[in-house]
Amino acid sequence: MTDYSSDADRRSRWVPRERPEWVTTLNTELGHLDMAGCVPLDEASLLNSAMARTGLDDFDDDFNDGAWREPFRVLIKALEEEAELNPLGRLMARNDILNALCARLQVAQVFKEHPEINDEEIVSPLLIIGQGRCGSTALHQLMSADPDNRVLRTWESIAPCPPPETATYETDPRIAALDPMVTMVNRIVPEVTGMQVFASWEAQENILLHSITFRSPAWLSAVVGQVPSYMAYMFGQDPTINYREEKRLLQLLQWRKPGKRWVWKSPYATLELPAVLQVYPDTNLVYMHRDPVKALASLVDLVGTMNWARSDHPLKDGAFEQHTNAQMVNGMLCMPIQWITGGVVPKDQLMNVQFPEFRDDPLGVVERIYATFDMELTDAGRAAMAEYQASTPFRRHSYKLGSDQAIAYERAAFAPYQSYFGVENE
Repeated sequence: MTDYSSDADRRSRWVPRERPEWVTTLNTELGHLDMAGCVPLDEASLLNSAMARTGLDDFDDDFNDGAWREPFRVLIKALEEEAELNPLGRLMARNDILNALCARLQVAQVFKEHPEINDEEIVSPLLIIGQGRCGSTALHQLMSADPDNRVLRTWESIAPCPPPETATYETDPRIAALDPMVTMVNRIVPEVTGMQVFASWEAQENILLHSITFRSPAWLSAVVGQVPSYMAYMFGQDPTINYREEKRLLQLLQWRKPGKRWVWKSPYATLELPAVLQVYPDTNLVYMHRDPVKALASLVDLVGTMNWARSDHPLKDGAFEQHTNAQMVNGMLCMPIQWITGGVVPKDQLMNVQFPEFRDDPLGVVERIYATFDMELTDAGRAAMAEYQASTPFRRHSYKLGSDQAIAYERAAFAPYQSYFGVENE
């Protein structure tokens, strides 16, 4: 019998689309220059540039004993040695890191001037989790239309200072200023627009905010560059450190722009639920479930496309096995089972949602979420979400599932997860 285990890693079957001509030309021309010298990614250059840009020099090392510095150093070393960034990718990576460093400096300054922000309370947040590409983004964006729900927007995740304010939240000049940078990926790899929304106003998952702490393996490896040694390093770290840093940032963001409740989305948090609940004990969880074979195929296409925007060698060996190999993905999807059965994740704080039911009746699922967790759904909130749904159809992402034999192998790998949560094949 043929062994299809080597075919289980979909990276080997992924083929990038043709790049726009301007991207190929730009990378070719910039490739004639000394890009490492022109666009340095070393520690001194990055730190000095961030301090020069902001006029500040305190990177918030007093909080969490400077826990950001070691992952920062591991990351930039991996970007230099492993990521194989093309010229445009190198420019974008430096820009991303400088944005995060500048945000750290500015956050530290705001807390110095306003220590009362530490008294901000985060009460009963709602966190949407699950395998990537299972409908969590669509649910998050739908719920973001309810004005009572406080969500992370892309612009404030990149530039949280000065802290956003209620009166100017929707007209803040950072929204327009950052949008050309945020949407650049749409122009470099236009096919991504059928997979994911990239815009400064869109609701964003927590992993972008985590990049300010340099403890965001999902964002930094999938978007900034392929960094397997950084991923390996982060798997050995205590995730509660990251969520303590996240909470500090959320306190700042809600200080002058509060909401009735936070609604977050983070597939990566599915692997770190004990840490999440340690920092936010009253978190309510919506666990999205979808046919994992389809979700996996969609995720590989998205990650490959994001890599292709910045590297000529996407989905390289040593990167992303834990997100692209069916056996490894199943292991991660089954991790919450032991936390649920062991009481680490309280069952009254967990609601499971199957993708087909959400696809067929999004507002019905949302109403059930509100009822399950005793959240008030106002007429204004229901109307705003209905209007959003009517104007925002589901994205249709086209991808290849592969051969019958390879799918059968993945079905066998995912059987424990699908059996426990009752996830049907699509």
